[in-house]
Amino acid sequence: MEVRIFVFLLRLATALRKWSCCAALCAALSLTATTAIAAEDEAVGKKSLGDKDSEAPLEDEQLLTPKVKRNKIKVGKIDTENFELGPFGGLYSIEDFGSSLVVGARFAWHLSESFFVEANYGQTKGGHTSAETLLNREFFTEKDRELTYYNATFGYNVLPGEAFIGSNWAFVNALYLVAGAGNTTFGGEDRFTVVGGFGYRLLVTDWLAAHLDFKDHVFQTDFFGEEKTTHNMEIHGGFTIFF
Repeated sequence: MEVRIFVFLLRLATALRKWSCCAALCAALSLTATTAIAAEDEAVGKKSLGDKDSEAPLEDEQLLTPKVKRNKIKVGKIDTENFELGPFGGLYSIEDFGSSLVVGARFAWHLSESFFVEANYGQTKGGHTSAETLLNREFFTEKDRELTYYNATFGYNVLPGEAFIGSNWAFVNALYLVAGAGNTTFGGEDRFTVVGGFGYRLLVTDWLAAHLDFKDHVFQTDFFGEEKTTHNMEIHGGFTIFF
């Protein structure tokens, strides 16, 4: 009987020893987990505090009102009209008949910033030929010496831009090429004419433009019994009004 009681007490003591070890291990694990959680919470709190500190200057900066000096911009007052009309005057050199004053008018329609079409009309009067001067005779009447022409040309603005005069003045200008065809009445006959040349345009104001043109009028003549192609040079300047 006493032996059984002793064995029972021994087993009980062993069980209590194992249970105390397990309890101590659980307590240690629980303490470790609690310490880790506390450290993580502290780290998160510091990070949040750091973010708030870093954002604080941005919020302060957004509250500042920037002092920006505004520049006054003056918009150019250029009319949007595409038509121009005006007179011109200059010199017209008729081959074999010398150079004479030419007057006329032009009408242009600007299709875009680069292209335009133009109609021209002019009149002049031929002088005496070298043969007339040499022989001191007149072979042509005053009516035969009168020359009138009209033509239609197609133009292209090669170098559009601005011309500056000093530091306060800027004018829109362009160098352009023209080519076309028309009719020339000279010597009492109508002659098909091919026209080509170039010109310069300067916008003096928003509605007024100045022009300078150089053109070659090419047509056939047969005044001296032989038909030939003549080149008749023209230089003229003028003004046009946009409307």
